Amino acid sequence: MNLKSNSKFCALIVILINLILIESCVFTPANQMSPDSNITERFPKATRTPDPKSITPSPTPPLGSSLNPLIFGFVVTDGLEIDEEALAQLISLLSSESNQNIYVEYYASYEPLISDIQDGAVHITWLPPQILIPLENQHYIKPALLSNHFGVYQYSTQILANIDQGYQSYYDPIVNQTTETAAIALAQFEGLRPCWVDTDSISGYLLPTAIFLQNNIELAEGVITKNPSSTIRALIIGGICDFGATYGGNGDPRTASSLTDIPDVMGKIEIIWRSDPIIPNYTIAFHADISDSTQSELEKSFQTISNSLDGYQLFSAALGYEINGLEPCGPPTFEPLREFLDTLNANQKNATDEPQEE
Repeated sequence: MNLKSNSKFCALIVILINLILIESCVFTPANQMSPDSNITERFPKATRTPDPKSITPSPTPPLGSSLNPLIFGFVVTDGLEIDEEALAQLISLLSSESNQNIYVEYYASYEPLISDIQDGAVHITWLPPQILIPLENQHYIKPALLSNHFGVYQYSTQILANIDQGYQSYYDPIVNQTTETAAIALAQFEGLRPCWVDTDSISGYLLPTAIFLQNNIELAEGVITKNPSSTIRALIIGGICDFGATYGGNGDPRTASSLTDIPDVMGKIEIIWRSDPIIPNYTIAFHADISDSTQSELEKSFQTISNSLDGYQLFSAALGYEINGLEPCGPPTFEPLREFLDTLNANQKNATDEPQEE
């Protein structure tokens, strides 16, 4: 073989070797790895505990912004007529007036609403006094605006009885005033059986029970009637209970439309005694964590809307509660009622703490 042929052969060998080397170095993407590959088992992904100082928490959007709106929560019970169109209009006006994003949250009962208030998930709410006072005691909410309902901001509890029973009345209907203290007027019911509206009723159970307790007047176990009209019917029928407790001062339960079949009800059922008007109506309250400036803006917005043309009608339709006015309120508004409820709570606690007979 001559030198020229030998050179060509050597060149050919070099080319073949280079091709083999290039082919062996072709890259195979990771996502094309065969399913039975154990590469992840042999080389597990390294993990590292991050330094807490290096973590930057995501900022919480400002309360009242579109990403963190204020929640207006209230209870819609069975039979409560809420005009959803009026409610939507009210919330829209409140959002515009206060420059806050406000959403509504309905609740079927007070338990979940109370829980969300305690968790800070509800910022504006609409509460009766027996729910508001404990939450205020725990510093979760601040009462802001008290509603005028049927012409009054606060009302009473009253004790009724059948006139044929011969009890002494200490209420003067002409001057619309009680003439004697509870201690004297109610002593005649010692050991007798009451008709209570419901154990959740402020005027039909909670307050009158506290008044009897505070005056050391013991009663027989009560009968629950579920509404004031049923209490009055029970007193007319007789033999069910000796006296009953209902609301007073913001209307007369004896004139209810459900009692029109008893034409002489006013003559048969008399008011024996009536408390001072210490029961505040439903109240708009704000969560205690809301800034004072935001609370002030919200309060101003509520009042601006309520004072506008047809404002009270809008509130009444939206909340299902006859509203004739809104006025600023604070803890002192609830103090007289709070004292009675404290008496009731203390008595219930003592009863629970007493040793039970085996």
